[in-house]
Amino acid sequence: MMRFMLCVLAILPLPLMAQTTAQSAQFVDCARAQTQVDLNFCAAQDWREADVMLNDLWPLAMNMARSLGSTNGIAASDLLRDAQRAWIVYRDAACAAESQLVAGGSMMGQVAGECLARITRARSAELRLFLPDR
Repeated sequence: MMRFMLCVLAILPLPLMAQTTAQSAQFVDCARAQTQVDLNFCAAQDWREADVMLNDLWPLAMNMARSLGSTNGIAASDLLRDAQRAWIVYRDAACAAESQLVAGGSMMGQVAGECLARITRARSAELRLFLPDR
């Protein structure tokens, strides 16, 4: 499963590499993307942006979890770290499954990127619960 997801992630940028130099130099307006190459690019870009947001929130959430200390000998930060590790496994499996809906097709990169972005944004919302100013 993880190997499959790594393969999907590895092929997301491949359509971009197939473009001519003139095409790749053009700006892709994701609000108006129509070609599959552009849609794949925009889905990958959307996931990258969601991932940056998640990675910005993670240390803040962990700091808050550390400040909560322990209950029954279990540190809140350990629980959050375990939850994050489980979430990564879930995200990869869920998006691999969703990508199978269009397996082998040109939309596979788009579907994978959209799934990764959607699930990552949902996780960011969950991590915000750990922030004092939510």
